[in-house]
Amino acid sequence: MASPLPPLSMSQTKDDLLKHLNLPPETYTLMAKEADRVYRWLTEDKRHLRDKTSRRKPPYDWSDIVEKSKDEAMRRIAESGDEYTTYYWKLGEPAGDCPNWVARWFLYHKFRYRDGRNRN
Repeated sequence: MASPLPPLSMSQTKDDLLKHLNLPPETYTLMAKEADRVYRWLTEDKRHLRDKTSRRKPPYDWSDIVEKSKDEAMRRIAESGDEYTTYYWKLGEPAGDCPNWVARWFLYHKFRYRDGRNRN
């Protein structure tokens, strides 16, 4: 059983996450794919938007999504793990108002880097 780790801030880098979780790059790739499936679920339905009447089209920003939907997305990501990723999702177990900080980090980075514009 994995013991929860203290959360990293969402602004921390991929390298920071890999070190903090002792996460192999191959497993990171699997987790990113799991997060991507939920990202698509989140962005394909306007009910997740703060402004449901907006005519804006994807890609959306992190701030465009209602908190309840973000929380549901984090739970879905954390529960979607396979034999290689479940251990790492469990390291981000619920703390405070965050259902899973590891899932939040992946989801936030998916929004932030969705089209490559924000990469350094």
